[in-house]
Amino acid sequence: MFIKQPSGQILLMVEGYTMSKYYTSSDGSQIQWRCSCWKSKNCRVSVYTTPEGVVNYLKGQHSRTAPAYHITKEGKYVSVTFIPSGAWTIS
Repeated sequence: MFIKQPSGQILLMVEGYTMSKYYTSSDGSQIQWRCSCWKSKNCRVSVYTTPEGVVNYLKGQHSRTAPAYHITKEGKYVSVTFIPSGAWTIS
């Protein structure tokens, strides 16, 4: 599934994780995506897809659990975090 951010950047969501586009092969037949937390959380997962988003293979294992998302009435995905005090925050 593709998600468009307000900045216009397209993300790929696979198994609840968002992936950022990293590389497209010279012939355009394959795209490499990296976990959105590649740098911030050292999450070394790559996904290789066709241009249509069909997953060819997934490489690596996530270093974190998948975040929870809330879908707004407008169809936007918003990350939701549970705070131990029992409150939820939306970012």
